[in-house]
Amino acid sequence: MIPTGAHTIGTAHCSSFRDRFQEDSKGNLRLIDKTLYSDYANELMKQCPAGVQPSVTVNNDPETSKVFDNMYYQNLLAHKGLFQSDSVLISNGSTRKLVEDFANDQELF
Repeated sequence: MIPTGAHTIGTAHCSSFRDRFQEDSKGNLRLIDKTLYSDYANELMKQCPAGVQPSVTVNNDPETSKVFDNMYYQNLLAHKGLFQSDSVLISNGSTRKLVEDFANDQELF
């Protein structure tokens, strides 16, 4: 598997990453995926609170969502991958090396 970086641009509906959070009995979300940076998770919970309208979206890349660049990979290394499928790229030795290489070299990406 080679990380393509397709999530460097665009947006995602809140429901597409809701599995990283759990709703408590009071209707508040809490982070259950400990691979996600807590400050970033808190920002996502503000943008996508429990009961949010299905049409609400957030940027795939919290830094440069409208630019096809290597910031996506830098975000992954900082545990700011929006999707679980992106975050696992840094937990595997072979894909982590590619993420690191792309994060450090815009031209290589």
